[in-house]
Amino acid sequence: MKKFITLLLIILVSIPVSGQAFNQKDQESEFEMTTNFFHPLVKKHKRDKDFKSRDIRVQKKTERLTTSLLEKRYLDSLIYQEWDTDFNTWRFTTKQEFIYENDRIKTETVYTWNGAESELTPILKSEYTFDANGNLISEIQSIAGLTLDWTLHQKTDYTYFLNKDGVYKLLIEENFANYTVNPQWINTYKFELSYDEFETMVVQEIVYEWDAGENKWTNMYSDDYDYTSGLLSSIINSLWNNDDNKWEPYAKWDYFRDSFKINEEIQYWWDTDLTNDWVQESRFVYEYGIGLDAMPILTIETAFIWDTEKDYWQNYYKDEYQYDNHGNRSLGTYYEWIETPGEWAQYYKDAFIFDLNYSFSDLIAPFNYEEEIDDTSVYFNNMVIGYRGYEYVNQVWEDNMKMLFFYSDYTNVLSIDDEKLPKAIAVYPNPVKDKLCIQGVSKPSKVSIYNVLGKLVFSETTSSEVDLEGLQSGIYIVKIMDQQKETTRKFIKN
Repeated sequence: MKKFITLLLIILVSIPVSGQAFNQKDQESEFEMTTNFFHPLVKKHKRDKDFKSRDIRVQKKTERLTTSLLEKRYLDSLIYQEWDTDFNTWRFTTKQEFIYENDRIKTETVYTWNGAESELTPILKSEYTFDANGNLISEIQSIAGLTLDWTLHQKTDYTYFLNKDGVYKLLIEENFANYTVNPQWINTYKFELSYDEFETMVVQEIVYEWDAGENKWTNMYSDDYDYTSGLLSSIINSLWNNDDNKWEPYAKWDYFRDSFKINEEIQYWWDTDLTNDWVQESRFVYEYGIGLDAMPILTIETAFIWDTEKDYWQNYYKDEYQYDNHGNRSLGTYYEWIETPGEWAQYYKDAFIFDLNYSFSDLIAPFNYEEEIDDTSVYFNNMVIGYRGYEYVNQVWEDNMKMLFFYSDYTNVLSIDDEKLPKAIAVYPNPVKDKLCIQGVSKPSKVSIYNVLGKLVFSETTSSEVDLEGLQSGIYIVKIMDQQKETTRKFIKN
């Protein structure tokens, strides 16, 4: 959603958890900062540019949540650290942990670091459900109370239809909230999509808000999409006027292209006071280089704000991207415009670290390693294993934050600094010939191995390895129970 819509949808509620008032805004803010892969950019720019309809976004989400190839590596966890300038050291902030089932994401848990107790404390959990066709049909989010019991928080249900081409398309998204310790889902928002005559492209999206007093859905806002040669060319956003019982224009986005890539975007707002017409508000200009396979890659993004008094586009910010020889976006530098003396000033940069032995297609992850401008700018082609963010302070680049990525059957060569943190459980080698090694368990744990039919074929308690020499060749599932937590992995026995 656009910036103003995002702000419009923020709801502040207090949820009783274990007898205490719980502030939703604090948890949601921490969750958004934790789960957004480009956290520093969002934190700095305070903007949300979205070139895709809700249907495409949910389809992309479903695609990145599903896969079926056994040899892929799962993203097990993400660890975030921030630089403590007072003590000149890295401090843990949060951790994300992912559990998969049938090669689809099943559960995502977010932890925050409790320095006083020197341990990770869970704060948010998201659970995903898919239908038999692989469509994401439900997301349930829970929050942890003071006693670490999970309390239902939000739910989203998705409804699809089968279009003329035999493709499932999103039709309805319904959002619910739970405000009490006794689970009771209450309607909040609903999104309904309409498609063109070919049932392929979204032409309208209407958002409804639940009126508890009237016990019915009421119009809130709508987005109308226009296309040129099958590519998005404009979006008009309208708000519902309850007094006049009609839609009124509010904002507009125009996209200008060179072939299929977007070169320029202009945003407008509707002036109801003076001109009763569209008024320019902001402008984004995109510059590209040539990447792998002669595909365009985004190299510079410049933003402008319309100065109504001087009647010209005022510089606002600029992002510059660099890529390695493998097409990975390895470095980003971010600038803000300083009116006096009239020049760009760098304030933030980030760098990504990759393992070039693995490609992006080797991975199973619950989110996408791609930041796209109309599907033409792919940031990562290889496995990203680390991230570093820096702030420009007093003419010097200073550490700000970093992330480490941990995958199944893979040892990250990057180190975690200063404080001990539980590592993701991994099994290796895969395929295995005789001894299957187990890494990351805190003490001797029960290891159970099942064949593809679900029959238990092996069980043992260990903290290091199991001998599978007598096991027949084939595909197996190993379940490891460590401190009441079950981890599931697949492997091949040669």
